[in-house]
Formats: sequence, C-alpha cells, structure tokens
Amino acid sequence: MEKSTSTISTEHAEMIHDVKPDYYNKHVASCSSDRTIKIFEAKDNKFEKIADLQGHKGPVWQLSWANPRFGTYLASCSYDRKIIIWKQVQQSRQWASVYTYEGHELSVNSVEFAPQEVGIVLAAGSSDGFISIHTLRSDGKWESRKEKAHSRGVNAVSWSPVVPGTISSSPSRVRLASAGCDNFVRTWRFDESTLAVTREDDLPHDGWVRDVAWAPNVASPNYVLATGTQEGKVVVWSQNINAGAGWKQKNVPKESNDIVWRVSWSITGSILAVSSGEGTVTLWRESPDEEWRSLSQVES
Repeated sequence: MEKSTSTISTEHAEMIHDVKPDYYNKHVASCSSDRTIKIFEAKDNKFEKIADLQGHKGPVWQLSWANPRFGTYLASCSYDRKIIIWKQVQQSRQWASVYTYEGHELSVNSVEFAPQEVGIVLAAGSSDGFISIHTLRSDGKWESRKEKAHSRGVNAVSWSPVVPGTISSSPSRVRLASAGCDNFVRTWRFDESTLAVTREDDLPHDGWVRDVAWAPNVASPNYVLATGTQEGKVVVWSQNINAGAGWKQKNVPKESNDIVWRVSWSITGSILAVSSGEGTVTLWRESPDEEWRSLSQVES
C-alpha cells in the first residue's frame, strides 16, 4: 500500500518547539521561539492555516489539546512564565484566550491535559520547581493550585491513563509524573475534589530528566513510564497496578549519548519514540525476551 505524506509550511520565523495534532487529527498546532502558535486544518490531505495565536511574550515551549468532548481547548506554556488556554469559538475559525495563569516565577516548560475521565484538568511544570493544576469548574470559572515538586526546575509533566476497572476509585484513579533537574522523576496521586497531588514515588536518574511519558494502558497489568535524560539515557519503568509493588526498570540500549529531548508512545503503548539531540528519532519495542530493541532489530 502506497504511503502518503503531507508537509506544512508553518510560516514560523524562528525555531519550532512543539507540534501537536488534535484528538481526531483534524487540526495541527505548532509553537515557536517567535512567540506565536499557529493552527492548521486538514482538508483534502493538505493543511490550511486558520489561526495565528499571539499572547505570549517569550518562546512557546509546549502545547496540549483537551479531549474534544469538552469543546476545542488548546493549552500553551512559555518562557514568559505564562500558561494560556485557548478555545475555538463554536462553528468558526476564531480562537480566544479563555484563561491565563501567571503564578509561576520562572519559565513554564510543560503542559498536559488529563484523561477525559477526570474532566478538564491541566497540569504544568516550571523551572521554579513547582507543578500547577488547573481545572474548569462547573460555574465556568478556572481554579488553580500549585505544589512544590522538585528542588530544582521541572522539565516535563505527564498524566497516567485511567486504568480499566479503577474508574470508581476516585480520587485515586489517575496519577501524575514530573521530571526534574534534581535527577528525579516523581509520581503523584491526584485528588479530583481538591486538585491536590500527593507525592508517591521517587525514581532516581544519573542526571537531569528532560522528559517523562506514561504509556497508554491496553489491558496491561502494569503502569509503564518512559524517561529520557540530559546524558542521553532512556529508561522504561514498570509497576504492577494491583500489587502496589516497587518500580522495575529497563534501560533502552540507545547507542548515542546525545541529550534526549522527548519520549512518546504509540497509541497502543507498544512502540516508544525517542527524540535526541543529534536530530534523530528512533523507535523501540519490547522483544519477547523482555529487552528493548530498535524496531528494525525486532522486525528483522
């Protein structure tokens, strides 16, 4: 079967830091050091720019789409210490800023919306060492809460999936992970009623942890996390969901020591993508002998 590809001329004037498709892959958003966010709409295998969002006063590092069941929400974070949540005006190509948070003291480096089961909840991590939680209340107002997470800056945050069978166990049905410059990834239990996060486990690393990502849970007995470090290491962590046991770790045998900027999972959680400083993206899969190997090795 012939594969088709599309390219997008973003018109950004400076480096692009993040590109995110929405839930249905109908829209793609990009952000840049030029302080703008651009939104594109897919049509006939092409992408047309429909919005140019301007509200940040520094480089925009990361984006996150909310689940569309709540409407079309997009969150952004920036070096300017701001978090902005944008919403598409119903049945139009117009976008509006509906919430701005300026409670962090340094650059906000990461934002991610929680799984749809817990509502419109956004987590953010900042260089000030804090994570913040933001939610849209039933009265239409936004509520926020901030928690000291790391002794040094927070580089990334990631929500766990809601595990099947735990949906009624609120407030303990979803967890958060944060990656810090203090060489730790920390996991947190989230309380939906108070927005509070309770510290659980510390996962030590040899250097700054640049990114962390929970794997989707598809009938797996384990929670699974991937982490990437400043020193170029990638680790996959697993913990039994029901036993409450400790975390087990497996190193991904990445050959290069270049910094790992991003780790991300396929929709089924079976393939791990690693973006490194040398400008490459490598794909990894766990083999039958429970070792992580490059995709070409597993399929050969």
